[in-house]
Amino acid sequence: MPMAFLMQHLDFSAGVAALAYDAQTNGALLGCGDGVVRRMDLASGEVSTLLTVPGGNLIQRIALSADSSLLCTVDVSMHDMRNQMLAMMGGSPLAAAVMDDGPRDRMMIWDYEKVRGTLGTKS
Repeated sequence: MPMAFLMQHLDFSAGVAALAYDAQTNGALLGCGDGVVRRMDLASGEVSTLLTVPGGNLIQRIALSADSSLLCTVDVSMHDMRNQMLAMMGGSPLAAAVMDDGPRDRMMIWDYEKVRGTLGTKS
């Protein structure tokens, strides 16, 4: 499914930044800019919330392990990115003080079977 289709037809205000396929359940895992991993059932089109990463940061990458038991998310702190942009544009003194505070990737590993068992919240 093309990423442009997902961004055009789904109402995720921050967009879809990462995509993975769950072959066991025929679902697309969507890593969104609002820090939420959603699951789309490809047969019905139903979308459910799987999890929200702590801090609600932009999810850049998601992946499933070969046996689909683990889900990996990689997110980046939007706070750090805002500080970096403000510093580059000559913004606030606080931003200038943290000019070297570049965005930091954070990788998290989730027990996908447990996370998948929490489905039910619609988004």
